Amino acid sequence: MAKRKKQRAKEETSSAGDKLPHIDYDAPHTYQRGWFGKGFRYFGALVMIMLNISMTMSFITRLRYGYTMDPFKEVFFFLFLGIINLLFLIPLLFEANKVETTAEFIRLHSLFWRRTLKWEQIESFEIPRFFKFSIIKTARCFYLINKYDLKPFDDLARTINHKTSPEDESA
Repeated sequence: MAKRKKQRAKEETSSAGDKLPHIDYDAPHTYQRGWFGKGFRYFGALVMIMLNISMTMSFITRLRYGYTMDPFKEVFFFLFLGIINLLFLIPLLFEANKVETTAEFIRLHSLFWRRTLKWEQIESFEIPRFFKFSIIKTARCFYLINKYDLKPFDDLARTINHKTSPEDESA
C-alpha cells in the first residue's frame, strides 16, 4: 500500500488533477512559432523603427525651418512615442520565436539574435496568470516566451521547471 502511494506521488498531475504524459527532459526538443507569426513580428519591428525615425525627423525638420508647435503637443508627441515603444518594441525584441531544449542548455531565438543559456544560468522562471508571456530571468537579461504561440507550451514549462528546480541530493 505504501509503495503505491509513493508511485502516485512521483507521477505528475495537472492543476485539474489529470495525469500528464511523461516527458524525457534530457531529450532535445524544439518549440517554435509559425511562419506567419514570425513574419508579422518582423513587419511590426520594421513599422516601429519607421515610426521612431519619422516622428523624430519631423521634429527636427520643424525646428530647422522655424515652425513652432505648442509645447504641450510636443510633450504629448514624445510621450506617445515612448509609450508605443514600451508596449510594442520591448516584447518584439525580447520574445522568443523558437526555443530549443537539451540536457545541457536552452537556446532562445529572438527576432535579431540567439542566446544559449546553461540551465544553471537561469535564476527564475515565472508564469504570470494574466500575462500572455512567461518570463525567464538570468543575471544579465530577461526573456519572454509567448504561452499561446509556442506549442505545446505546457511541455516546455514543465521542462524548464524541472531543469531549474533545485534537486534533492540526499534522496
